[in-house]
Amino acid sequence: MQLVIGADHLITLKKQLYSLYDTFNTNTLLPQKKKMAFLNYCASSFGYRNWDDFQRTTLGHKSNNTTKVFTPVNIDYIARSLRFSFGTDEATTDLIKACIVKVLSIEEQIEFKDCVLPTLDEEPMVIELELGPKSYHEMMLLEYLWPYCNRTLKDGPIEYSKYMASQRKGLSKEEISKRGLDVYAKKGITANSLFKGLIDQGYLNNEEERLTISDRGDWLCRSTFTSDYDEEWLKWFSSFQRLYKDIPHKSISDDWTLYINAYRNGQTPESAIELFGWGRLYTDAFKAIKSEVQSLKLDNELAILHIHPTLYLSSSDYGTKAKDVTLHLSSTDIDIDNATFKLNKPYPNKSYIGASTSKNVNGIFLSIPPGIDDVNILMKWKLPSGFMVEHRLNLTLIKSNIKPEHFFSVDVQSYKGDEAAVMVAPRSIYALNEYFRPVDDETLEEAISRHERFGSQINSLARDKISCSISETLQLEYFPFLEGWMLSK
Repeated sequence: MQLVIGADHLITLKKQLYSLYDTFNTNTLLPQKKKMAFLNYCASSFGYRNWDDFQRTTLGHKSNNTTKVFTPVNIDYIARSLRFSFGTDEATTDLIKACIVKVLSIEEQIEFKDCVLPTLDEEPMVIELELGPKSYHEMMLLEYLWPYCNRTLKDGPIEYSKYMASQRKGLSKEEISKRGLDVYAKKGITANSLFKGLIDQGYLNNEEERLTISDRGDWLCRSTFTSDYDEEWLKWFSSFQRLYKDIPHKSISDDWTLYINAYRNGQTPESAIELFGWGRLYTDAFKAIKSEVQSLKLDNELAILHIHPTLYLSSSDYGTKAKDVTLHLSSTDIDIDNATFKLNKPYPNKSYIGASTSKNVNGIFLSIPPGIDDVNILMKWKLPSGFMVEHRLNLTLIKSNIKPEHFFSVDVQSYKGDEAAVMVAPRSIYALNEYFRPVDDETLEEAISRHERFGSQINSLARDKISCSISETLQLEYFPFLEGWMLSK
């Protein structure tokens, strides 16, 4: 959201920002930065490309009389944005807010009268110097463990001893000692003693037989790898942020652990973006989907639901043409126009018939009115033989604080960390034996009960000689164009 103020207030704001600049420099938050660079940072936090962009836009607001820039609503966002521009540690956010509070105008002070805000220390501060672990070997171990330790005190030393052994291969004793690789399992400097040393000094936590990096250890590593957030780190991170802005539906995280780790490992901003951005499949899908949504002229103020109604054919029906099958979609919650899609064979194996609005992206796109969190869709398929398949799909949309163009997709597999897929695309089925594939002496009922869709998604399933009915429930979170998109060639 862009900050809008009156043109007449621009000169006053500039003086206020210069005072803020001096306050930052007094508190060593902005080393070696010229005022123009600082004004650009401020303009960026106000929602503009740079100070010239902000100034040009503001001068056009002749009728606007707003004179309050910093408010309880935006101070957190502005402080966070400035911290990103400075490339400083997360701990400086409160200090940035305190500096802003120091230069508030009288009008702005009234806005903040009921707020509890951080203040700058007027008394001399006691600074505790962090000199790091007692030995070079301990520091090497801490850097090896950062950013994620997740080991036990039993397994950690064994693993580290093996790592040290692998690093010593082909080196002389002198080289081993010089590089700090003289860490062994049982003699001399032992891995076990190094782990215990880091625990005793407070760089590692050892709770419930699980080792983790302590806040002290984490802060030391971040400071070490960025050389106390120096100019070189700031240059890298600024470039990384510019590239990151081009990634659709993603924003820089408040936790910079992985970014610092990429910088530490010598990656360029460009190569780091390959890790944190969408891959080629995702970006291609994003472009195709965006084009599709625009061509359908859907209301961009509404959420969008993507579904790909798909019928899994029996092997005896592989030769069935899409034009000989009918599909009717209906819903009590949203509008569906059955004239907007056509049936086709979306995949090379010919075992599926699907519904799509175009040849570019599989599936159909539906607008979701405000206040709708549950969508019920009934899919009625009819085969040339007259066999009917009724598939009831009950969808719960789990919303979050996202932009208006938020997107929910049924045809997407969602992953949580290292866990397996938590959702399988809801295909309509009637050839039960072929879909669930009983093995050995297993009955069809047993095969159905062990399938990943049954129980977690499929609530009921029944078939007779003339029809098959399925009821399925899914919870959809907002996922911006993740895997599962099968783009037509």
